[in-house]
Amino acid sequence: MNIGDHDSNLNTPDSAMGFSPIGNEENRFTGKFDGNEYRIYNLYINRKSQDYIGLFGYSESQSEISNVVLIDCFIEGNYYVGGLVGNNRSEITNCSISGIVSGNNSVGGLLGRNEENVIFSQFSGTVFGENNYTGGFVGNNANGFIRKSFSKGNAFGKTNTGGFAGSSIGIIHDCYSNVNTSGTVTVGGFIGYFEGTVFNGYSNKSVSGDDKVGGFFGIFKGTSGGCYFDKDKAGLQNNDNFGARAKTTFEMQDQGSYNGWDFENTWYMDYSHNYNDHYPYFRYTDLLSDINEYKKSNLHILNVFPNPVNDILNFKYENSFPITKIEIYSTEGKKLLDITKDKVNSINVKHLKSGSYFIKVKIGDRDRFSNFIKR
Repeated sequence: MNIGDHDSNLNTPDSAMGFSPIGNEENRFTGKFDGNEYRIYNLYINRKSQDYIGLFGYSESQSEISNVVLIDCFIEGNYYVGGLVGNNRSEITNCSISGIVSGNNSVGGLLGRNEENVIFSQFSGTVFGENNYTGGFVGNNANGFIRKSFSKGNAFGKTNTGGFAGSSIGIIHDCYSNVNTSGTVTVGGFIGYFEGTVFNGYSNKSVSGDDKVGGFFGIFKGTSGGCYFDKDKAGLQNNDNFGARAKTTFEMQDQGSYNGWDFENTWYMDYSHNYNDHYPYFRYTDLLSDINEYKKSNLHILNVFPNPVNDILNFKYENSFPITKIEIYSTEGKKLLDITKDKVNSINVKHLKSGSYFIKVKIGDRDRFSNFIKR
């Protein structure tokens, strides 16, 4: 099965909830899906009361998903929510998701819950989890094996929150997290709750929480090796984190700090350019280059700033079409603001309570989504 470049259309009989996921608990996806790296723009799923939500809701063993690219998606569900798959038992290869993913339990940028092999995949965006198991890449890695993959952006959760995985009892090898991570209890820059195996990984963004908070692991009960976190970026008073080593930003940007890592075949550090802020990244480049060129074009990127914001929220969209409609939603899905004008460049959000919000704008005939934090 394959698909072409696509823009989701909300003008359907089921438009209030958007796209209906492929596969569910009763009728699971069992085939082979090759997206051929065609881009799916602006996928919209708003099914807050439903479980198993993503482009694929529930995939079964011996199925395969490869070369899928989702750009600027907005996906919301209840339990088992992921940008690509809600509950995954498929072999996944070379998939890239960017956007906003939100849910209640087992919520991840790419996968809500994972039980299979995943390689060469990435998520870039923001993940919101209202309860348990929230991760920048995967909410709950249950006996899955994830390799050569990464997450970038923000992850906001409650219990068991991680920049890469909210919880993992599986295997994670050669992965990294560039995710600002925030939760309440059991929060890690890479993994919140850990009982599995992880080798050769790093975290290099801020980490915050109330109890059991670590730069790499929130709770460590597994086996690890070659794991590092940037203590300057983590912003923690206590940098002790059993199972991982704290390094300064200077050390994290030095190849010599990564003892035992394979910089000939797997990892790469480019000192002459500012790619990935001089931190290690992967040598596979085809899909990454394609996505990065798209990002650089700014033709479909909605920027909101400052973020976090106190009062005036500004918009930047490098396109000839004006922004004509703005809607703001709470993380519970309640519409709080609806403005329609000939052209909108900024709005005053001073009246909003402190917290996280989703924003939807109309640009030409397309909807674009982003998120912001009100101080």
